[in-house]
Amino acid sequence: EAAKDILEVLMNNTAFAEQMHKAAVTASWCGHVFIKLGYDMAVSDYPIIEIADIRNAELVKDRGITTEIIFKNYYKVGSSNYVHKEIYTTTVESNALIINRLYKITANGDETEVPLATLPETANLQSELVFNGLKGMIAFEIPNKLPNNEFPDSPYGASDYAGAHSSYDALDEVLSEMYSEVRNNKPMRYVPDTMLRFLQDEKGS
Repeated sequence: EAAKDILEVLMNNTAFAEQMHKAAVTASWCGHVFIKLGYDMAVSDYPIIEIADIRNAELVKDRGITTEIIFKNYYKVGSSNYVHKEIYTTTVESNALIINRLYKITANGDETEVPLATLPETANLQSELVFNGLKGMIAFEIPNKLPNNEFPDSPYGASDYAGAHSSYDALDEVLSEMYSEVRNNKPMRYVPDTMLRFLQDEKGS
């Protein structure tokens, strides 16, 4: 009973149900969802659950096993672009590990590592944070559905809308053809002259 009470407090303070709903919605349209357990003692005494999609998270697999999940935060300062990579993995002893790295993105898309102190948003982060005694990663990845038939070699799942592109394309083709016909003044209506009322004079009699 005591454990149940503690769990209810934990779930309420982490907004667990709301975050799982967001994760389900994200997986549906995105095909893959990533969940990380972060912390910020200045904000909450409880774990902070955050949801990410494939636009700002990346999988690293070794022989089909997930060894790292990289969460990406992008920043723009003046004309310079940066990406903060928050790498969730484990140590050799399998303890949870978070690695923070900051990269400057060059004009051609290459990334050059720079000190975390370069940006105020990352200046106070530790380069590596080990959770001794906590085994396994404190981040998770959940594919929506596998295999991904459109991209068989992709480690990411397929969205609920995968395979529907051809249907949308067919509808678009129908509309495009209709618009083209109208633009070319092709629509015509034929009315037999027997259905027309001839006027005998200018007064219409």
